[in-house]
Amino acid sequence: MEILKTNGLKQVTLLILIAFIGIVLVWQLKYFIPGFLGAVTLYILLRHYYFNLTIKRRWKKWVAAVVLIFTCIFVFVIPVYLLIALTLPKFSYAFEHSGELMAQGNRSLALLKQYLPRLNIDEAQLQQGLQRIILIIPTFLKATLDATTSVMVNVLTALFILYFMLMSGRDMEKKMVKLLPLKDKNKDTLWLQTKNMVVSNAIGIPLLMLCQCIIAVIGYYIFGVDQALIWGVMTGVASIIPMVGTMIVWVPI
Repeated sequence: MEILKTNGLKQVTLLILIAFIGIVLVWQLKYFIPGFLGAVTLYILLRHYYFNLTIKRRWKKWVAAVVLIFTCIFVFVIPVYLLIALTLPKFSYAFEHSGELMAQGNRSLALLKQYLPRLNIDEAQLQQGLQRIILIIPTFLKATLDATTSVMVNVLTALFILYFMLMSGRDMEKKMVKLLPLKDKNKDTLWLQTKNMVVSNAIGIPLLMLCQCIIAVIGYYIFGVDQALIWGVMTGVASIIPMVGTMIVWVPI
């Protein structure tokens, strides 16, 4: 057989070895994969501004890259840090005063039954659900604190990779286009779909959270809720939770 010849066997062995080394590298660097994906996301969002600064305004590449990286820090990193620092104490407060939250939930249930007598709600299941949510809080706090170091490493990794991606943006894109086994038309379609998906997730979800936060703050302020701003921020954050969503915040209030 042809494959058993020396050259063919060497090629197959080399390909298997390369694939094995690639798998090992990916496995060992799995903790940095989120940082790499974050860098790719930021590059897709910032490439237009980077090329505008370097080509049209004729900025130096490293100056434009540094300016955009610091912009990312002020626009993305610092707000997320402040958001976590603002909401974590409230989760701790909610766990420490779980009895009050349960009582408030029962009062809300009684009020619903008063105005909607035909509404069939199982009190036992509702209380069980509230207890599960409250028990999740300490687990969430511990996981958040444990993940702080990992998050910081991934943020630094993303910004570090982003700098070099911006510096060699055109060359990198040309090489990637050559490596794709697709027609030119399909390559353009793939790029457009990827860009739309990244923009919709990276901008759409935070924008939805911001809108929910603003509406919640206004509503809490109108109805006289104490610390309306903080509760509004927590409502905006809760809007990304599946199924429950903002109800986890405004129902107990």
